Order: sequence, then C-alpha cells, then structure tokens
Amino acid sequence: MQRFILILSLFISLCSCGFSELFSTVGVDPPPAWECKGTLKIHPQMLQLRIDLIYSSLFFGSVYHSDSSHLCYADYEYKFVSKNTTEKIHKNSTLYNILDSDKHVRFSLFDKNNVEKSYDIDLSEILHSYTFKGDSVEIKMPENGTTEISIACPYCSTHRIYDSLCQGIFACNYQSTEQKSVIVGTDSSWGKSYGFKLYLANQSSMKTDSIFIYGDITFR
Repeated sequence: MQRFILILSLFISLCSCGFSELFSTVGVDPPPAWECKGTLKIHPQMLQLRIDLIYSSLFFGSVYHSDSSHLCYADYEYKFVSKNTTEKIHKNSTLYNILDSDKHVRFSLFDKNNVEKSYDIDLSEILHSYTFKGDSVEIKMPENGTTEISIACPYCSTHRIYDSLCQGIFACNYQSTEQKSVIVGTDSSWGKSYGFKLYLANQSSMKTDSIFIYGDITFR
C-alpha cells in the first residue's frame, strides 16, 4: 500500500502576506492602520483565513470591509458552527479539529443578524493528486483554482539560477496555467515529496472569500 504523509497548510487569503496585499487585490489602496477601528458584526466583503492541517487548526485573519462607519475594521465577531463545535470567534481566533473524514473542511459563520455564510472546502482532489505510472509519478493539478507544484529535480540542481522553471532554488516549479499535470521521476535525483500552492477564488456560499492552500505531500 502506497504511503503518503500530508503536511498541509491552507491559507484563506489573497497572498498570506499582509494587510496591504489584501486591499490591492480588490482594487483599493490600504488605509492607514490607525483608521481601522471598531468590531464588524455583519459579514465582510472579504475574509482571510488560514488552515494548518498539521495541527488541524483554523485561524481567522484579517477582513476587508468598508462602509459609512469605518474605512476598515480592527476586529470582527461571528458565531462559528461546525459538526462538533459552536463558539464565538474574533480576529486571530484559532479552532482545532476542523478536517472531516472525507477530506472536506465544513463550517458556517453567522453574523449578528443570524445570516449564515457556509464553507465546504474539498481537499480530496489535492490530497489524491498523484498516481504511480511505472518508474514515474503523475501529479494532476486540481481542476478548480490555480495551482503551483514544486519538487526537487535533477535539472534544477544545476540550472537553479538561470532557468525560470527553477525560480532560483533546487526545485522544478510547475504552474496549472501552463499544464494540467506533470510527470516526475522516482529515483534518488528527485524529491520524495512535492509542495503545492492552490488558490481558490470566490469561496463560501456568498462567493466573497479567497482561499490559499499550502502543503507538502510525501509520495514515496
């Protein structure tokens, strides 16, 4: 039976980098930090989340929301409901044990008006993205979203500085915008695992949030 170990971090954010990138993605300049104040209690125009499946944790990050009261908000408050958990969450809250047995992350957020925003994040495709084919492995890019696959490869061990495929490191980097699957080797010159970054736009039942999934899958 093939053994694979998943080390996965899933960032629901526009770049998992910072507040300014979040605003630039939605086409506005970020406000000064001092202008962010108050606690938002209705659903935002965009929400940043992070899921780390090493610890099966869900981290609540920043929001983008601008209205007549504030240009941006320093905090928010919603009721989180999943199969096993119901509790109030704020910015920087962390919840655990969020992955279902079928490799989905499912939960809902309710605002002060009891309006529900639900999530059903299907991780099964990326978790089962590789297939052994003789002395090679085919890694399929998920159909939804934009994916980058990175794996240590013999070519980049000598061309890492000069080739865009290598991006200055010892790993080959493949983009789903250019190909739907990649074939990699299984000998010692290739890595035993591959990293991935998966971006999903317009997530949640309201189609408002963006999801970044980061991880590393060991396939041999």
